Amino acid sequence: MAVDSSKPPHPPTPWVTILLISLCVVVFAIQVYARDRLGVQLDERYGFVPAAITGNLPSPNGEAYGAVLLTLLTSAFLHAGVLHLIGNMYFFWMFGRQVEESLGRPIYLAFVVTMTVVSALSYTASHPHSPDPCIGASGFISGIMGAYLLLFPTAKMHYVQYGIARECPVWVFLGFWILQQLFFASFAGRYGHENIAFWSHIGGFAAGVLGSWLLWRAGLAATDDAI
Repeated sequence: MAVDSSKPPHPPTPWVTILLISLCVVVFAIQVYARDRLGVQLDERYGFVPAAITGNLPSPNGEAYGAVLLTLLTSAFLHAGVLHLIGNMYFFWMFGRQVEESLGRPIYLAFVVTMTVVSALSYTASHPHSPDPCIGASGFISGIMGAYLLLFPTAKMHYVQYGIARECPVWVFLGFWILQQLFFASFAGRYGHENIAFWSHIGGFAAGVLGSWLLWRAGLAATDDAI
């Protein structure tokens, strides 16, 4: 599966996206080493716990509240397994490169940090009493996907199904994806998906659309001619 937004054939190297993907991979390797060799679960220490953020539960590790808030960022670089990591990094690479080109590296990095915090707070607001640590980059990646939809609404996705090359407008793919997130967020318990932070995805996606629109209105985001 690939995305074609009709950009120039030789766009700038997306160094921020590459750096963040590399960071996630390195942190995952450290996670595995710490768990298998040291018996330390980094997700429990550096994942964000909604109930600790809202003050409904003391910090699981006894840190000051400032350190608890820092987990809103550190949690994004932790992953529950290889498939979790690969899936997130695949979508980040697919959409992040062109959003980085559109916003420029400094604004893009600030955008990623903002989406990370907003998506985590979205889940916290929907599960204020949850004692379970949350990890993964899918929250800020959802924000990147929302930004992509706003900035490149006429882009096409190319994929192979049953050996046949097919094409799908990005707005159809992302529209179906966000509807799926809303559905499972509403009925997560019924379908056994309680451990997936759907509201983080939804909050991140909405923030990505709004944030990229504000940047575009301010003249800080390049986009195609369709908006």
